[in-house]
Amino acid sequence: MRTAPDLRRLLTVAAWLTAAVVAISAATSGLPAAPGGRVATVVLTVVGLALWCLALFPRVTDVRVLTVAMLGTGMAGAVLDLVHPSGPGFVLAYMALSGIGLGLPRRLAWPAAVVVAAATAGAEAATSTHPLSAALTLLAGAGALFLATLFAGASRDAHAQSQALLAQEAAIRAAREEAAVLAERSRLARELHDVLAHTLSGLAVQLEGARLLAERTGADPRLAEQVSNAQRLARDGMVSAQRAVATLRGEELPGPEQLPALIAQTRLTGCP
Repeated sequence: MRTAPDLRRLLTVAAWLTAAVVAISAATSGLPAAPGGRVATVVLTVVGLALWCLALFPRVTDVRVLTVAMLGTGMAGAVLDLVHPSGPGFVLAYMALSGIGLGLPRRLAWPAAVVVAAATAGAEAATSTHPLSAALTLLAGAGALFLATLFAGASRDAHAQSQALLAQEAAIRAAREEAAVLAERSRLARELHDVLAHTLSGLAVQLEGARLLAERTGADPRLAEQVSNAQRLARDGMVSAQRAVATLRGEELPGPEQLPALIAQTRLTGCP
């Protein structure tokens, strides 16, 4: 299945090829005998192709500019068909109708298509020996082309909208998963704080009492020192628990600037 960018590139290539065909047809179909007709044919062909090429540029996205370019291309084709019936005027009109169906919103596409189709049908009727038949034939072909391109444009827009909805759903799903992860981390942080931090706080208080009791009862000084080291370890464990809680909550992680303090604490505990 072709994606929307692939279809857009394919349509752009087809549009440029159509412009080349019109230019070649205008060059090979001959010019009217009258000097004024020659000048008008060249000017209308150049103007129609220039407006068509303007509408093809990707940077031209303003609906007003596109509408003017498409209407100008179609009207140039209609007048060219009137001035030079054997020239590529009707092709310019068909090109304009396809661009109107594909590139303009429906509120502008319908009136623009009616104007171009009516002008081209009038030119065909004015230059044909069977005016009614020529006008009806052109209107049938123009109507079929316009409706086909209109439905193609609607299908393209629906595809783009569905892609946008899929991307939005993926973003919502990712946000929900992230929220679930954050909720689980918050739960773990709360449990860690309630259990480990409170336990270490109570242990530090008990060790402080044991140290004071050892000093008052004249116990071995090494016992008091070991109790002090154990109390320091409990305090350090409480700080580590607080850091773990902060990390689970998504706060900033401890950086290398805290390494000297950690080394000093290790030396105080007497660890090798």
